[in-house]
Amino acid sequence: MSDKKNLGHNSKKDFLKKPVEHIDITSFDSRKIISSMEKKCLLFQERLLMQQISTTKC
Repeated sequence: MSDKKNLGHNSKKDFLKKPVEHIDITSFDSRKIISSMEKKCLLFQERLLMQQISTTKC
């Protein structure tokens, strides 16, 4: 195997160097975060749709 690291891609071994940290989902109100993500997702979907419409000829 090569000694060169593949920059930009982490191996499973790299990910497993640190222990997984779990969070208590009941310890905070995540509704604001989820709402914000939904809005951004909708904006992204709209942008993709508009790009597709603008490249499609009728």
